[in-house]
Amino acid sequence: MKKLLTILSAVGISATSASVVVSCSTKDGKGYQNIKSIESELSALVLTKTDKAWTIEDLQKEVDLKYGASELKVESITVDSTNDKKANIKISAVGKKFKGSVTIEHNFEAGASNSIDISTLSFNDNLYMEAEDLADLDKVLTAIQENSTSTESSNIDWTKLKIEAKEDGLYLVPNIDQTYSGSRKLNVQEKLKLSQLELQANVGFVTSNNYAIILDAFLEANKTKISELGISAKTNYYVAVDANGKATITGNKNSKMVSSVDTLELTYEVQDKRVNLDEIEGLVNKVVLVQEPTTSTTAIRDAFFAANETTLKAIDGLSEIKSSSDLFIKNSNWNKAEKTVIIEAKNTSTILKSTNGIKVTYSVDSPSNILDLSNSESGINFDIRPANGMNTFPTKDSKNGKKRPNKWSSPLEEFYKLNESKFKKFDIKNASDLQTEINPSSAKYSDNSTIENAPKEDDWICLTAKSDSTKIRGTFFIQYRIN
Repeated sequence: MKKLLTILSAVGISATSASVVVSCSTKDGKGYQNIKSIESELSALVLTKTDKAWTIEDLQKEVDLKYGASELKVESITVDSTNDKKANIKISAVGKKFKGSVTIEHNFEAGASNSIDISTLSFNDNLYMEAEDLADLDKVLTAIQENSTSTESSNIDWTKLKIEAKEDGLYLVPNIDQTYSGSRKLNVQEKLKLSQLELQANVGFVTSNNYAIILDAFLEANKTKISELGISAKTNYYVAVDANGKATITGNKNSKMVSSVDTLELTYEVQDKRVNLDEIEGLVNKVVLVQEPTTSTTAIRDAFFAANETTLKAIDGLSEIKSSSDLFIKNSNWNKAEKTVIIEAKNTSTILKSTNGIKVTYSVDSPSNILDLSNSESGINFDIRPANGMNTFPTKDSKNGKKRPNKWSSPLEEFYKLNESKFKKFDIKNASDLQTEINPSSAKYSDNSTIENAPKEDDWICLTAKSDSTKIRGTFFIQYRIN
């Protein structure tokens, strides 16, 4: 932030200088500029206050910020004796740049009723820019305009606004026009430079010179710091590795927060300590599932890991393995007809690798006490619509203008209450228990989904049980009624 303020300070000097450059005809033989040549600018500055008269002290601060200290003096502010919403302001040249004096009329009642207060405008100024672009105030204005997509922003006349640099930052102010008044401090910041963030450049061991693996190691070594800064996404970075194995990392040119103008050199040691999954002896390659997998192989992968966890943890280098996240199944290697998959090591794993993978066969043996919610004969009531009126759980607007539940758990709670006695027979003791058995990413709503066998009337939510649930299975619809 200190660096940004330094840049802004420099920008402020530049902007101030630019604001007083006029043709030679406005200067006298001694190089003084007639104050009349900046009368319109002074008038615009005065009109930024629309609700009341200026005090000499407040206006003097603004004049000093714009033209430099001890150059212009606010001599007097006289409120009109016949109209207390109008004042005459006398400003005189007292420094080395200007000569003369000028009287500015300040009609703050008219300004309040006819101008648009900049502080009330809706636009998105939450953005980062390269330092050199921040120094170009026109670029800053263009960037804010392009970064704003709301309907209200599109109605802003950006040609009548400008960016002004002050000691404490950048401000959006009127551009010598009475259409707008007031000002707003902007939240525009300099992009983060990797070389200045005190990040760990030595990323330790990597399995190869592959840029993706080196990037993963860099992110892992700095995960706490970059998470705090909000720059954890891989898309923020660009890694290059030359023929000699020298790796450098910069900000991706498309990153919204990380600068691409500096480079951080990474150091590491290539040492492939990964265990080859294919060569591990004694692994179980037949597993039993409680449900037939239809769209995901996660349950197969998890079952394989559970069957072999003890064997894997006993191997030197795999003692810390905690889940199946280091394993991977390609959909192309999933044969549903033969109930087989090829389990491989994930290419980003730092502890496992594989050459061909392991062929695993699975079977399905559903417990007799599992509740099939896709079966209409299950005795479950899926209709939570009140006899009269609407369901009262919180809702939100969807993209097509219709409403849907604010949370998919809301209709599920009412669904549980309606069938509580039935669910308790399957050891589902409350709505929270039921929620843990549901795949959260399966939720689909009637407002924007078309699903075969869906209810034809009112509204519904479609949910699917987790593939590894031992209490429920199947896909089902809950009917509700909302405005």
